[in-house]
Amino acid sequence: MKRHPTLVPLARDHHGALVFARWAAQFPADECWPADSETADRIAQARSHLLQHFLEEEALLCPRLEVLGMTGALQRLHTDHAALRALLDQADHAEPLHALGQLLSAHTRWEDRDLFPALELRWDAA
Repeated sequence: MKRHPTLVPLARDHHGALVFARWAAQFPADECWPADSETADRIAQARSHLLQHFLEEEALLCPRLEVLGMTGALQRLHTDHAALRALLDQADHAEPLHALGQLLSAHTRWEDRDLFPALELRWDAA
């Protein structure tokens, strides 16, 4: 399905999010270590990009979800973003980095497979 033009920039960002999520999830959750400088730099870059992406999604999607009465999707978006922000704040250690990777992957796939298609079906009604 071709994306609605308004959603294209958000959908394009998802590829980078999934690459980072896969990388982050490969760190064993039971290890305790502080990130080395290379890992810390990658986390910092992803944190900056993801936080901006979340703000853009919330500004664009939340009003539409509210108007369309998609309260479950709106709640999940807020809940996932809050959890991802919290994990990003702790991502310089293996356990939260692993959890971040898993949640980011699940969240991004939910948006691509469920949220965006549902919104596109009703986009003009909002």
